Amino acid sequence: MLVRTIVVFLMLIASSCSASADAPSDPPRPAPPLLGSAEASQDAPRADVVALDVDRVFASTLAELLNDSDLVVSGTLGDAAHELSRSTDDRFLHMAHPFLIEEVIRGAAQPGESIEVLRTVASDGRPAVEFNAEPTIVGERYLLFLRAEGDVYVTSGGPQGQFAIENDRLKSLTDELPSFGLAGLALDEVAAFLNAKDS
Repeated sequence: MLVRTIVVFLMLIASSCSASADAPSDPPRPAPPLLGSAEASQDAPRADVVALDVDRVFASTLAELLNDSDLVVSGTLGDAAHELSRSTDDRFLHMAHPFLIEEVIRGAAQPGESIEVLRTVASDGRPAVEFNAEPTIVGERYLLFLRAEGDVYVTSGGPQGQFAIENDRLKSLTDELPSFGLAGLALDEVAAFLNAKDS
């Protein structure tokens, strides 16, 4: 009887080992991308945008973001864009979009003034984004940290210097870069917040 019990027990063990060997194992989970790494832009492909893989330097402090910015303004992204240049492989178009300034928080500009800001799109018209950011949308309101490059302004730090304005509050366009406490602020709190950081 003891021998029979041992044989049944061994058969059960062999049966469970065989079943687990046949079961597909879960592939190892990749480590999360490092903040600011090139792979951070690649890990969630979406059909409505095209990932733009650039070697961008982003700010590690709010002071760096401000030092890299000639203007900090809120306003609306316009649609009457014109092409400035394109990538050497013709996959991306660098467009100058009008941006109608609503409020000047820092820099030499006037409310009501229209400036041109750089926005990159794919050749099929889809917005190009970095760091899995939400794209900037024509007709929507934004707070932008901008650096002058000739007659056009470029966003400082890419999506790090872009905040959507929703219900008069700032919303960061990406979770993969630091927003330095700006996300969630009311628009009318931004100037005081930045001034406090300067002092």
